[in-house]
Amino acid sequence: MKMLQLDSLRGDARSRGRLAGVASLALLSCLGSATITTFYGINASLYTTVNGGMKMGYDAGNDRFVVQYQYGSTPPQYATIQRTTKALSHFAQTGGATYKETLLSVLPTSWAGFSAGTTFVAGGGGGSVYAITPGGTVSTFATGLPSGLEYTTVHWDQVGVFNHDLLYADEGTGQIWRINSSGVGTPMAVLRDGPQLARPEPVIVLGSNPRYGNLQNQAVIGQNAATNTFFSIDSALNVYTHTLPAGILPTNGGSLDCLRVFPVLNPNLLIYAMLYNGSASQMIELSNLSGVPNLQSGDLLIGVETLFGGRVYHSYYDTTANQWNWNLLAEFQNEGFLENVLVAPTSVPVPEPATMALAVGSLVVAVRRRRR
Repeated sequence: MKMLQLDSLRGDARSRGRLAGVASLALLSCLGSATITTFYGINASLYTTVNGGMKMGYDAGNDRFVVQYQYGSTPPQYATIQRTTKALSHFAQTGGATYKETLLSVLPTSWAGFSAGTTFVAGGGGGSVYAITPGGTVSTFATGLPSGLEYTTVHWDQVGVFNHDLLYADEGTGQIWRINSSGVGTPMAVLRDGPQLARPEPVIVLGSNPRYGNLQNQAVIGQNAATNTFFSIDSALNVYTHTLPAGILPTNGGSLDCLRVFPVLNPNLLIYAMLYNGSASQMIELSNLSGVPNLQSGDLLIGVETLFGGRVYHSYYDTTANQWNWNLLAEFQNEGFLENVLVAPTSVPVPEPATMALAVGSLVVAVRRRRR
């Protein structure tokens, strides 16, 4: 399990949003109660449970999620979850020397001789990247990469700022590399947070869009550490250090854990969040995004991991006000470590009842909805 160092940070992100509506989802289990609070009229519901569920991606062509599950197993284990049926099937295991693989990348199109739907994952030990075909065949794509035996990340550059290469982040050494279509790696940067090595984890490449402000045409990198410092790198390999606004992380600490981009918007899109809690890990659906202020295609979806919880934000740069706007969409408390968020099509029509109850094994979920 990933543990957070606790720092003292100022502010409360909830005060930053204009709350059009608030909903509360209380999850009751033998471990005690937990709460999911949502804003702007967003609904929350349990999508499915995943034993040891951690990082995930969405394979749009096969309409399924790819998840690391049974977290703690060596070698690492991966499963697919069919979106409409929620059926979980074992997918593959890689040759990672530890279970500490992390953010993965599912190809939306063909690249390097691999078809769309191929999943790239980094090994937590040994400095390797593995490719898993849609059929579950595993091959070694790149070797000789830095490995500090900590969490590692791969992200495919979809927009082309780095020639559609894979970007590789190694938390143990603070290094960022790029890997071309032939599997050849080249170092880009060693990141430092003050005098110490940074702990890079989430990576995303942003293209040309005024709503990215000073992050346009750069790779943006967060840290698996309780710090408000993050980084960006441009194509000339200039490294820039940035600071999160006060209040984005809670007062007891947190880490910038996941960076995504909203795709072309349509009424069927949902946000899916993975909350790690051992065998009781869960995927939560966040639906009814129509009330989110000024949500546009291409905007950022950001996950913040907190102590046994997390926050989900929508963020963009307001070119009129010349400032970044952060809308807190959901907050998880005492429910599990928020490990990943993504956007995918809805699985079923989402009702709007005042109250409903779901029974999932021994877990009872009570949904209460209120408006201000």
